[in-house]
Amino acid sequence: MPHERQVSTLEARKDPHPVSLKVLRLSPPSLATQYALPRRTSAEIPAILDAAALSYPSADPTDNFILSPVLTLPPAFGSAYVGEIFACTVCANNERRPDAAVASTGSVHGVRIVAEMQTPTMTVPVELGPPTSPSEAPALSPGQTLQKLVRFDLKEQGNHVLAITVTYTEAGSEDPSETSLTARSPSRERERVRTFRKLYQFLAEPSLAVRTKTVELNSKPRTDATQDSTPRYLLEAQLENMSQDLMTLETVDFMARSSLQATSLNWDVPWSSSSSSSSSSSASSGEKDTKKNPSKKIPPPTLSPREILQVAFVIGPAGSDSDTVEEEPTVGPKRSPSRSPPPTTRDGRMALGQLRLEWRTAMGERGVLSTGWLTFRKR
Repeated sequence: MPHERQVSTLEARKDPHPVSLKVLRLSPPSLATQYALPRRTSAEIPAILDAAALSYPSADPTDNFILSPVLTLPPAFGSAYVGEIFACTVCANNERRPDAAVASTGSVHGVRIVAEMQTPTMTVPVELGPPTSPSEAPALSPGQTLQKLVRFDLKEQGNHVLAITVTYTEAGSEDPSETSLTARSPSRERERVRTFRKLYQFLAEPSLAVRTKTVELNSKPRTDATQDSTPRYLLEAQLENMSQDLMTLETVDFMARSSLQATSLNWDVPWSSSSSSSSSSSASSGEKDTKKNPSKKIPPPTLSPREILQVAFVIGPAGSDSDTVEEEPTVGPKRSPSRSPPPTTRDGRMALGQLRLEWRTAMGERGVLSTGWLTFRKR
């Protein structure tokens, strides 16, 4: 973790706890980089074996690729990004020595760990895994450890504080109110419940910066009184990779309001392998290719750090036909936006919908981000 807050002077004067708390962040590994030694170019340069020229062993010693097949763990805490899952392990350790002198008075039982995350706007209790019931609170003999996992979905940017509270019952501890002149006997030894709390602070940084612009398209003239004259809108969004890692965008969806529907103009739209402007001879061959492969898909885009990608959607009334692109049928469960706001706010803004972004990092870590309600105000 980045740093641990200092305890107060009053807490330092209390009896030391036999149970300590350790928190370690769980981060995905990365491929180790290597720089091979230069090959022999003249007789004056001593020959170097191909296997010795590489930093890490490889199946092909002549391969000078910068990435090796060896995985390495991050040397520090790293960065936490909004949209990803923050994971860490929490360990409660009984620090007493497992020897015969303190075996009878060194055990603790009823150990419970409670965690909560303090975000910039609220405090959220965090469920620890694997789950255990309060009646199954484990006992820790000297030298034993209780380990729990914390997983929290980062949805806000800013400072986050992970608060861990450990409660346990110390067995065979003497009453601290007794003086040294009082005779120590087993009857005077009793159990007492002790607790302590530690705070760990870290910063959640933005992973994707989203900048949007909405313009109104020219409405189609009504030829019949029964046709809908609701205007259509073009939504443009710029997505900038604010993280330090490479990411692959898997999904960019616009979850429109219930009375509207959105048509994607991005890479997820299938395109035909035949061209409508080709000649009759080429069209006949194109029809054969279309039967074999009716549509092709562009692979998902990859964004390097600080790279920008622009996406667009056409938004119109639900049930209307789009003149631009035929919308691909939805696969899997249909996503719906959160609670819909009023169609038009007091300042004349009309709510259109929300953007939902899904991506994966170079090592397969998943990220999900949803924007707030995007609106349009007619000038």
